Amino acid sequence: MSQKFFKVILAYNKKRIDEMDLSVGDKIKFLRKVTNGMDYGQNLQNKQYGIYPTKNVVELADKDSENAPQKTGFEVFNPNQVLKEGFLTKKGENVKNWKKRYFKLTPISMSYYKKKKSNIPIKSISLSSAVVGKNEGEKKKMKNCWYIKTRTRTWEFKSENERSREEWVHLVTNICSRLTFLGSNQRKEKEKEKEKEQVNSGNEIQNQIKTNLPQVKSFPVFGVSLYELCKNESSDIPIFFTECIQHLSNNVYTLQNIFRIMGDDLILQKYANDLNSGKKIQFHNEKNQHNIASLFIHWLKRIPETLLTNHLYGKFMEILRKKDGSNSYDLKKLINQLPKVNKAILDKVTHLFIKLLNHNKINKINQTNLSDIFGPALFAKRNEKTDGPDKSLHRKLILLLIANKDYFFLMGSSSQMEELSKTNHEGEDQEISTGIVLFSYKPNNNTEDELTINRGDIISVIQKNNDNWWCGKIIYKENKEKIDNKFGYFPSNFVGEVMQNDIKQYIDKGGLASLKFN
Repeated sequence: MSQKFFKVILAYNKKRIDEMDLSVGDKIKFLRKVTNGMDYGQNLQNKQYGIYPTKNVVELADKDSENAPQKTGFEVFNPNQVLKEGFLTKKGENVKNWKKRYFKLTPISMSYYKKKKSNIPIKSISLSSAVVGKNEGEKKKMKNCWYIKTRTRTWEFKSENERSREEWVHLVTNICSRLTFLGSNQRKEKEKEKEKEQVNSGNEIQNQIKTNLPQVKSFPVFGVSLYELCKNESSDIPIFFTECIQHLSNNVYTLQNIFRIMGDDLILQKYANDLNSGKKIQFHNEKNQHNIASLFIHWLKRIPETLLTNHLYGKFMEILRKKDGSNSYDLKKLINQLPKVNKAILDKVTHLFIKLLNHNKINKINQTNLSDIFGPALFAKRNEKTDGPDKSLHRKLILLLIANKDYFFLMGSSSQMEELSKTNHEGEDQEISTGIVLFSYKPNNNTEDELTINRGDIISVIQKNNDNWWCGKIIYKENKEKIDNKFGYFPSNFVGEVMQNDIKQYIDKGGLASLKFN
């Protein structure tokens, strides 16, 4: 019978005189099986003999092997295999209340459901690089509490009794340790592959020099400022953002619980490394599209500066704290002061929000979900906690963007209005209609993109963005004032549409009573 050797992946402090201490990385020579879950052997590091728990070690190919373990109980697994399931009480992330949920533990993650019979999880917790521990509840009034700490959040749980807590903590700890062990081996393999790639790339460069072929440059995509990224790519909007949001908007918007179920950390890290090394991701080839949605959030969070910019952030928060209803106008002014790339990203993300909400019966996403998920990613200052004092204002801003998208983004400058007019005359947009001003309207503070209209003026309507605001220019003033040919927006309910044939009759007779409105 061949001799077996094991490697310690989980430290252990002996509790009895016949047991031995284990440190991570120690090699153990197996001698005999003692009981179910306990073996007897020799620690080759300190030459001690004793009993040790089998869950803390993994089998090696031979005494000196540094390769991945042959048998660990979880590596050769079905990732969907349920190792343990049952009810736990979970503490909420935003509203700090405790709710009972049904949990399922697999070799790579821990998911929870609203009910035992539910098929779709509310969220899935990736256990790679996670830390598990026991703790007492708030003010020590709650017993049997424990936690899982991931890169993005600390999850708190309460078991029914001490035995249940021990079972969950034991299993989750074991999975986390083994995933960490596997991850370290994968990193070693990747480093070796990198070395090979560097050698190969060196040869390729030499070949390019010899054949006078142009060298392809690659730039980091994650953790780079928007200005620097656009400059490197010679683009107006980052290429990754454009391709990813287009994929999400066209193909993934109906995915149930999109953005609510987290992707796999190892896969996300691989994608991030690929993008930073110049490789392109084929989004449609990813079997688990939650990974693509999580990658999109991950990229937004890694932008070094809040999308509102550090310079304007305080002004945005000041406006959002107001309760007098003047938010929209002031916010529009600030949004127009953002760098073009920031404003474009905000526009496209808001468009995605609206599309998701229009299909919320399928994807199960609501405005609260969107504000909780995207608020920190888009607006939080990078040196602040995601649950900082401005979190409620970030939520409010997302709701305002959704409600006023046309007003914030479609109403442009005067030059954009002229361009819009040309587009209409070329027949690519709605037909021009004519309206008579029924009620005078003067914009607040004479905004550049809104028209001052007086009762009796005639307006050429060139675009109807929504039911509330239309775009056009004044073509006749009843008070005979000079017409400046300015294009702008005006409230649609202040104007009545008329037949163009009736305009001459109106000008000749000079009265609203002579007209028939559409």
